[in-house]
Amino acid sequence: MSLIENLGRKALSADSGGRVLSIAALIAFFSFFLIIKAKTTEAILPKNSDSYFENAAKSLDISRELKAATFEQKGVASWYGKKFHNRRTANGERYNMFSLTAAHKKLPFNSIVRVKNLRNGKNILVRINDRGPYVKRRIIDLSYEAAQAIDLRGLAKVEIEGFYPNKVKKDSAEKYFYGYSYDKALACLPGKVLSMADSAKTFDEAIEKYQSFLNLSLAAETAYLFVPASGVGRKENPKKINYYIGFVKTVMPDIASKE
Repeated sequence: MSLIENLGRKALSADSGGRVLSIAALIAFFSFFLIIKAKTTEAILPKNSDSYFENAAKSLDISRELKAATFEQKGVASWYGKKFHNRRTANGERYNMFSLTAAHKKLPFNSIVRVKNLRNGKNILVRINDRGPYVKRRIIDLSYEAAQAIDLRGLAKVEIEGFYPNKVKKDSAEKYFYGYSYDKALACLPGKVLSMADSAKTFDEAIEKYQSFLNLSLAAETAYLFVPASGVGRKENPKKINYYIGFVKTVMPDIASKE
């Protein structure tokens, strides 16, 4: 019989005074258990884990060494929906208002862009597969789904950032990956320091899996969505792009194997 069952039986069989003592014992036991659990978690996750994890990735990031590898832009975002659903996009795909895509005037197709709604601080990752918007001062046109994800209703000022494809040579001795996150700094990281926990054949599937990992208590601080830095080009077929959900080994080496 377990300790908890023993305490429970004593609590039920004792008189009122004894019952109070037994309940107090139960409370003490559970308090001790919660303290031990908190200490264990504290040992796994260092203090100020947000900055710890982000700094670990930053220390390995080579994006600053790559000429014009990153882009940032601020301006007005809009969205388009039902009227254009199932029409051809500029890269030949069928527009799906329920996919996480966007239109941009110049960014290469299949670029992944983090969009931040500056009104509420909410972020979403989208894939560029169309051209536009064709209204002055607007910088990006989001799909209906992407707009809903950051509570963009009508127009809103946003900040977008990401990597340009093909800034790492395909014949590079080291394989690099672009790492995308909702809340951590984007980073270009060497594959040897990464642990890939899952993969996906489509961007939407990758986002779904990435969000699932964010719901895990230990993975939430460290999970990235990765794409090979040399594997995406302007005319690349999106069906040939591999997406990964992974972690930096030096930060949390055994999360991927446990989950």
